Formats: sequence, structure tokens, C-alpha cells
Amino acid sequence: MNLKRGIKEALGRVAGLITRTLLTEKMRFVHNSWHYSWPLTPDVCPCDVHFCEYLEEHQIRERSIFHFGSGGHHLLGLRNRDGGLDNEILAITASPAEHAQYVSQVIRSPALGRHYRVLFSDIYELGAASLPTFDMATLFHLC
Repeated sequence: MNLKRGIKEALGRVAGLITRTLLTEKMRFVHNSWHYSWPLTPDVCPCDVHFCEYLEEHQIRERSIFHFGSGGHHLLGLRNRDGGLDNEILAITASPAEHAQYVSQVIRSPALGRHYRVLFSDIYELGAASLPTFDMATLFHLC
């Protein structure tokens, strides 16, 4: 009888330890997301406009570009499409609203999604092994 009770208690302690460990690991991952969609405000943040102008002025075409912070406007993807630059752009956003706006725009205009893709993720949890090599990367929205 004591052996059964001892085994039950030991199993209970192990189960409790496993549960606490799993909860601690789960709580350690905090997804940095924003419930806001950044509009295009060049007078406040002209970075996307300047980068688009740079690509157009230097006729940068058919390159792979990583773009941090797509903005709800998705200017980089739209100008890439409209200018026929054909750069393969992978943008990342931490805003569900910006990602939803991207999906809506691609449904309305599938040509936008041909060379411009937006990933909803936490950039701070994005592993290098999951990304290809890029010709260019913009990180000016980290500030």
C-alpha cells in the first residue's frame, strides 16, 4: 500500500514539474505584435518613400529585398509592381491589421503578390535559418 502511494506521489510531483516547465517555456515566448496599422506619413517618417525613390533612381531590378515594417500602405510593394522593378520583396509586419490589409490588396490585385509578400511575425523571434540570403535589407523601422 505504501509503495502505491509513493509511486502516485512521485508521479504527481513529476507531472507538476512537467506542467510548470511547459508553462514557463510557453510564457517565455511573448509575441511582439501591434494592434495598429501605420499609415503613410512621409512628413513624419519618409523612410519608405526614400527607399522607393532609391530603387527607382538606381533602377534596382530583380533583386531580393527584406523589408522590416510594411506599413498598412504597402508602398514598397505597390511601387515595385507599378514601376515594373520585379524585385522579390519579403516584408515583415507585427501588425495583424497590416497583414489583413495586404491580404485584401492581393485579393483585389493579384499582381501585387507576384513579387511582394508580407509575413506576420515577431522579428525578434525570426531565426536566420528560416530566411534566404537577401541582396538588400531595410531595418529603418527598428527605431
